[in-house]
Amino acid sequence: MIRWMAEHKVASNLLMLIILLGGAMGMMNIKQEVFPEFELGFIIVAVPYSGATPDEIEESILLPIEDSVNGITGIKKITGRAREGMGSLRIELENDADQKSVFDDVKSAVERMTILPKEADDPQIQLLRIRREVLNIALFGDARAHGFMRALSQP
Repeated sequence: MIRWMAEHKVASNLLMLIILLGGAMGMMNIKQEVFPEFELGFIIVAVPYSGATPDEIEESILLPIEDSVNGITGIKKITGRAREGMGSLRIELENDADQKSVFDDVKSAVERMTILPKEADDPQIQLLRIRREVLNIALFGDARAHGFMRALSQP
């Protein structure tokens, strides 16, 4: 194969040109993001309830919310946490579940609830997302050489 390419220089140059053009076209189609977002597969439902004990929060907030979202398709596991003044549920989604659809179902189920205590704040529902830093730029140098420091120090 190498001998054939060495003897037929037009073919080898044409192959090189095709590879370069294919790479340039592929580079134009690559998705680029500075801070890419991806979803973790968790929904957090938090309900502030000032002055309530963890037992009150579990009985009046966490268990009713858990019952209302328990039948939603796409939920793998529900974990509740009650502490003084705050109750939260962490809803783990199944791997193949449509996260946006499950989030909408959970949100509508929680918003339809009428048995939450009136003293409790409105539930805060969010689909966890991560924004990861991809690019970090550091600049250094003598800023005084360009009069930058003098401009900053003058009123």
